[in-house]
Amino acid sequence: MAAEELPGFVPRILRADDVSLLRADETVFDAMLDGWRAQMLARGLEIDTIKARCRVIARFVEFTNEYPWRWRANDVDQFLAELRSQATPIALSTVRSYSNAISMFCSYVSDSRYGWVDFCEKQFRDVPS
Repeated sequence: MAAEELPGFVPRILRADDVSLLRADETVFDAMLDGWRAQMLARGLEIDTIKARCRVIARFVEFTNEYPWRWRANDVDQFLAELRSQATPIALSTVRSYSNAISMFCSYVSDSRYGWVDFCEKQFRDVPS
């Protein structure tokens, strides 16, 4: 199977040199989430698990007001600390679950087999890590 056929690979339409992206940040992030969903489905994960993990990533983007190619390690620390410092803090098991979801997403978008690193470097001059 060619890399371009892997579930989760950068969609062909985004890789076309003659296509200018409208709202590139949002479009690329949505494609990343779609690709991650496809990758998790291909691994046989339950739909509810996939939805929950994607919600964590969407919540993290909302918190940081940044997209994956601009995230830094301290963003995760601040996000989780904020959730733990609320009037009703989230449970430690939830902290671990959120941390794992973010880590898995970052592993996916930084895995060279899926093409996101090269794509983001070309498109945004920054890479997910």
